[in-house]
Amino acid sequence: MPQLPFDDLTLRHLAQVVESSEDAIVSKDLEGTIRSWNRAAERMFGYTAAEAIGRSIRMIIPADRQAEEDTVLSRIRAGQTVAHFETDSPTKGRDLHPRGVDRVADS
Repeated sequence: MPQLPFDDLTLRHLAQVVESSEDAIVSKDLEGTIRSWNRAAERMFGYTAAEAIGRSIRMIIPADRQAEEDTVLSRIRAGQTVAHFETDSPTKGRDLHPRGVDRVADS
């Protein structure tokens, strides 16, 4: 993915869009380590950003769905896109809930 020349004002604006979204927005690196976690993710999954950032994305993937993450990471590493899909994610101290997931590669 080519790097776009964003100025500081644009980057702050984009950060505000992510932070104010009602949708959970979580980013991870190609190793599956959580790099960002917005307020909606805090509400949806029950973990604060401080609890989630730096940990594996697998913390919100049920044991029986771990293979999905292996497939997604492999496809992204290979430069392939991953379409929107439905899955279930646990929340802190709660049962599984259905989730729609859109994946965007972060190179």
